[in-house]
Amino acid sequence: AGVLAKHDLPMSVTGFGSMMSLHASAEPPTDILGVAHRDNDLQELIFLGLLQRGVYTAARGMMNLGLAHTDDQLSRALDTLDDTLRAIAQK
Repeated sequence: AGVLAKHDLPMSVTGFGSMMSLHASAEPPTDILGVAHRDNDLQELIFLGLLQRGVYTAARGMMNLGLAHTDDQLSRALDTLDDTLRAIAQK
Protein backbone atom coordinates (compact mmCIF):
# COMPACT_ATOMS: atom_id res chain seq x y z
CA ALA A 1 0.00 0.00 0.00
CA GLY A 2 2.97 2.30 0.59
CA VAL A 3 3.95 2.22 -3.08
CA LEU A 4 0.36 2.91 -4.15
CA ALA A 5 0.13 5.95 -1.86
CA LYS A 6 3.08 7.61 -3.65
CA HIS A 7 1.09 7.97 -6.88
CA ASP A 8 -2.01 9.96 -7.74
CA LEU A 9 -3.85 6.99 -9.21
CA PRO A 10 -7.05 5.31 -7.98
CA MET A 11 -5.39 2.15 -6.64
CA SER A 12 -6.00 -0.18 -3.71
CA VAL A 13 -4.85 -3.59 -2.56
CA THR A 14 -6.67 -6.45 -0.87
CA GLY A 15 -5.59 -9.81 0.37
CA PHE A 16 -4.44 -11.87 3.27
CA GLY A 17 -1.09 -13.48 3.89
CA SER A 18 0.66 -14.49 0.71
CA MET A 19 -2.29 -13.82 -1.62
CA MET A 20 -3.13 -10.28 -2.70
CA SER A 21 -4.73 -8.32 -5.51
CA LEU A 22 -4.09 -4.89 -6.94
CA HIS A 23 -7.27 -3.02 -7.86
CA ALA A 24 -7.63 -0.03 -10.15
CA SER A 25 -10.11 1.61 -7.79
CA ALA A 26 -9.57 4.11 -5.00
CA GLU A 27 -11.43 1.99 -2.47
CA PRO A 28 -10.73 -1.71 -2.01
CA PRO A 29 -13.65 -3.73 -3.36
CA THR A 30 -15.62 -5.68 -0.78
CA ASP A 31 -17.83 -7.60 -3.22
CA ILE A 32 -18.16 -8.46 -6.90
CA LEU A 33 -19.87 -5.13 -7.64
CA GLY A 34 -16.84 -3.30 -6.30
CA VAL A 35 -14.58 -5.27 -8.61
CA ALA A 36 -16.89 -4.54 -11.55
CA HIS A 37 -16.54 -0.77 -10.98
CA ARG A 38 -12.76 -0.64 -11.25
CA ASP A 39 -10.99 1.24 -14.03
CA ASN A 40 -10.40 -1.60 -16.51
CA ASP A 41 -8.07 0.44 -18.71
CA LEU A 42 -5.85 1.30 -15.75
CA GLN A 43 -5.94 -2.32 -14.57
CA GLU A 44 -4.70 -3.46 -17.98
CA LEU A 45 -1.98 -0.79 -18.10
CA ILE A 46 -0.66 -1.95 -14.73
CA PHE A 47 -0.70 -5.61 -15.77
CA LEU A 48 1.10 -4.88 -19.05
CA GLY A 49 3.55 -2.45 -17.44
CA LEU A 50 4.57 -5.01 -14.83
CA LEU A 51 4.78 -7.78 -17.42
CA GLN A 52 6.92 -5.65 -19.72
CA ARG A 53 9.29 -5.06 -16.78
CA GLY A 54 9.51 -8.76 -15.90
CA VAL A 55 6.98 -9.07 -13.06
CA TYR A 56 4.07 -11.40 -13.74
CA THR A 57 0.69 -10.99 -12.07
CA ALA A 58 -2.67 -12.28 -13.17
CA ALA A 59 -4.39 -9.82 -15.49
CA ARG A 60 -7.05 -9.29 -12.82
CA GLY A 61 -4.30 -8.09 -10.42
CA MET A 62 -3.83 -11.19 -8.28
CA MET A 63 -0.34 -12.06 -7.13
CA ASN A 64 1.01 -14.68 -4.78
CA LEU A 65 4.13 -14.75 -2.66
CA GLY A 66 5.95 -17.84 -1.52
CA LEU A 67 8.73 -18.88 0.82
CA ALA A 68 11.05 -19.23 -2.17
CA HIS A 69 10.90 -15.47 -2.85
CA THR A 70 13.94 -13.65 -1.54
CA ASP A 71 13.96 -10.17 -0.01
CA ASP A 72 15.75 -8.93 -3.14
CA GLN A 73 13.02 -10.34 -5.39
CA LEU A 74 10.28 -8.75 -3.28
CA SER A 75 12.12 -5.43 -3.29
CA ARG A 76 12.52 -5.63 -7.06
CA ALA A 77 8.80 -6.31 -7.48
CA LEU A 78 7.91 -3.26 -5.36
CA ASP A 79 10.40 -1.10 -7.26
CA THR A 80 8.91 -2.35 -10.54
CA LEU A 81 5.39 -1.53 -9.36
CA ASP A 82 6.60 1.94 -8.36
CA ASP A 83 8.21 2.45 -11.78
CA THR A 84 5.10 1.20 -13.59
CA LEU A 85 2.75 3.48 -11.64
CA ARG A 86 5.07 6.46 -12.16
CA ALA A 87 5.10 5.85 -15.93
CA ILE A 88 1.30 5.57 -16.06
CA ALA A 89 0.78 8.70 -13.95
CA GLN A 90 3.03 10.73 -16.26
CA LYS A 91 0.91 9.97 -19.33
